[in-house]
Amino acid sequence: MPAIPLGSHSIVTLSCRRFVPLLYVEYLWNIPVKACHLSQALARSQKKLNHIRDKFVNIFGALNVVAHPHPKGTYRRIFEEAAELKTGVKYYSDRFAKISPLSKTREDVFTGRLATWSEVDRDENTIDTRSLEEQLFDDSGVVIPDGIGLNAKVFTFAFNEKTHTLIFETRNDLGQAMSINLALKAFDNIFSNLAIEGIDQIDIFVKTTADIVDRIFSIHSLRKVEIDLKLPNPDDLSDTEGDILRELEEMNSKRVFTQITKDSASESLEPTERYKAMANLAKDNGYVLGVGKDAEGHKVEMKTSQYPEEYRVYEDAEDSGVSAIRRIAGDA
Repeated sequence: MPAIPLGSHSIVTLSCRRFVPLLYVEYLWNIPVKACHLSQALARSQKKLNHIRDKFVNIFGALNVVAHPHPKGTYRRIFEEAAELKTGVKYYSDRFAKISPLSKTREDVFTGRLATWSEVDRDENTIDTRSLEEQLFDDSGVVIPDGIGLNAKVFTFAFNEKTHTLIFETRNDLGQAMSINLALKAFDNIFSNLAIEGIDQIDIFVKTTADIVDRIFSIHSLRKVEIDLKLPNPDDLSDTEGDILRELEEMNSKRVFTQITKDSASESLEPTERYKAMANLAKDNGYVLGVGKDAEGHKVEMKTSQYPEEYRVYEDAEDSGVSAIRRIAGDA
């Protein structure tokens, strides 16, 4: 783990060995140890370390962007067209978003920034928060110049053109946060405002944890499975996944929705390898929902979109946020 700067000292890790000198704990954290056991001092030290470490962690999420058709250069073209939009796009409540011009592509990866902000609806009233007196906006005396957004937040992203994976900074250097699901809404609404010749469809999905499908199929008494699969890009697929994709293409289909429910005589569903393969495709190209009961009889409901993939990188003074996100995208 990279060093975490603490004033004039840097700590790489805190040893948990039994014979850590008490004076070291006292010197490092200014924790008096004479009146407590070593284990208590270490526990308090680790708690403080975790608290400080969380302030220096960069957290990233991932989105799967799927365009049809997608000849070479398609994905960069999409983002370049999005960056040329003249105004921000509304994506949630009073929040708007726009992306910046892109960096050059290096080793299949380019970077950019997603800016978000609030805009005032001049057709709504203002209110005096002390007297609760309302006024028309035009009568309030409030002047906001055109082109000025409020409560701005800016986040870095990197895109791997080969794997069409977008890595998004869910917490920026200022400590401002934006969930990966809100990022999806922002990019999805931006792309929905594009009309690019030769590109029929652009879909975007949250990339989910690698084991989530296995976890859904491991529900103790699995009663129902729902699979919503949109046509994926033909990446590295298993033989069964490839067969499913070819079948969709042969039927001129762009989406499959299927639901299987267990019969009353069985304790649990037992999906076939084909359904498992379909679910693995759908987890990052739609969603999979499992409903059942745990061993105690309590209802369990799991949906892939509730378990996004997350990358945590501890900040290094010699490693900028952009280089870190580039590195993650290059491996995605």
